[in-house]
Amino acid sequence: MPKQEGAPQRLRQYSSIYVRVTADSQESLNLQIDKLRDLIDAGVFVYAGGSPRSKTKDSNPIQQFKLSYRKIYGLAAYIGLSDRDRFELSGKDLLDWLTAPDKDILLRNQIREEVDTPVEPPPEAPAAVSNPRAPAVKVDADDPQASLFGNEVEVVQRPERPPVVLPKPIDAVIRELKVDDLRGLGIESVLSGLGFEERTLRSNDVLSANLDAAKVQAVRYDVPGHGDAIAAFWRDRGHHLTEVSYEDASAGAFDLDGLSAVDVSGLSKPIMFSAIRRELRRKGRVIVFHMSAETHYPLESDLQELFAAEKAKDPIAFLESLGKVLKGEEGPYSEKKLLDEEVDLSRSRALIAFASPKHERLFSLLDRREFDYVDVIVPEGDAPRARVAKYAAEFACQNYQNARVTPLEMKPLGELVGFLDRRYLELYGAGGANVELGLTGSKVQAIAAAVLASRRKIAQAWYLSPASFHQTRFSTGVREARIYDISLGAG
Repeated sequence: MPKQEGAPQRLRQYSSIYVRVTADSQESLNLQIDKLRDLIDAGVFVYAGGSPRSKTKDSNPIQQFKLSYRKIYGLAAYIGLSDRDRFELSGKDLLDWLTAPDKDILLRNQIREEVDTPVEPPPEAPAAVSNPRAPAVKVDADDPQASLFGNEVEVVQRPERPPVVLPKPIDAVIRELKVDDLRGLGIESVLSGLGFEERTLRSNDVLSANLDAAKVQAVRYDVPGHGDAIAAFWRDRGHHLTEVSYEDASAGAFDLDGLSAVDVSGLSKPIMFSAIRRELRRKGRVIVFHMSAETHYPLESDLQELFAAEKAKDPIAFLESLGKVLKGEEGPYSEKKLLDEEVDLSRSRALIAFASPKHERLFSLLDRREFDYVDVIVPEGDAPRARVAKYAAEFACQNYQNARVTPLEMKPLGELVGFLDRRYLELYGAGGANVELGLTGSKVQAIAAAVLASRRKIAQAWYLSPASFHQTRFSTGVREARIYDISLGAG
């Protein structure tokens, strides 16, 4: 950009560009589309959707395509990012820019910060125009456009718009049960996992010993883990066990009859999310069993030492050091879509995600997807794990203009569901955005996300899968069991 007189010189990185493909010939149209595809295929841009705009150089709102530059995390620490200045190209200007890129073409099509500001009505209505030959015409005060033929204008004040009426909060009843309560619930089927963590072995032991004869479907992973011992628990205690491969379970190839229990202790987040959501949508009730682990990687002691050693307050150096701490898994991470919902593509996109010490999951999601608004929930407190989660979330969100980090204390599951529902209603109902979920946090947070998705229209839910797990350095030990009886009302 040309330097303004008296303004300090600085580097700026513009993060997005809006284009509208228009042409007077098919040849020109094909040329523009091919050029844009080449830029996307080369990784220069990522297609990030589009939304109707109410203020353009034309007379009517239009549908635009938004191309976003791929973000390089850490760059914002050295170069100020800006979403307030946009470039909008169409027609001959777009063709010229694709054929021979030149910054002057962009600068003369620059739309500054007022582009997203709604058109405000003038402070006062225009005076009445007198014309004795024509009858009076009523004109809306919010749109006081004079008649083409000079009719007398009578300004009529528009009644106030009614406030936006949001849906009622989710009618979810979540009761915490004790192990002794399980036998009297009438549970007919169980979905569990033949996992490798100690808590998985313990959860299947407790469930198999405290349930009446049930149909059990156990997910078999590529890693043997405690699979054979878990299967023996169920068979030796009179339950009917069927093994399901991880691929089939991920595709939803399991059938739970009657009241079912989902043991999330040994299930991956995609399977547990889909199972809980499906049971609630079909039956309105599900029992969720969660055996927590004593320790998780990265260990609290490792994170404490890392904070003690990090004195430069350099976010990039800190996160590089954090990457060397044992986390129980290895990247690169691949994203997985968990929903197949039809959505209104003209809406903006909002993300509700969670931060954890395994920050690469959140970073990978934000690197692959472009959002108009991001809300990352982090745990409150000064514990090393909470501090790392907050640190990573703030670093990731600095690349977004409309992003916030929301500290949230560890709440009971019912209160967490209520919090997520309020955020959803703000973004979807009042904000007019499609809401997506990022399962980048704990299993309890994934349970809450599944309850939300069972009742609300969620555009997409994302899971980031690591390339590999470390069996002995994923989680260790066993703590308490949490059992949730979740029921949804008729709403």
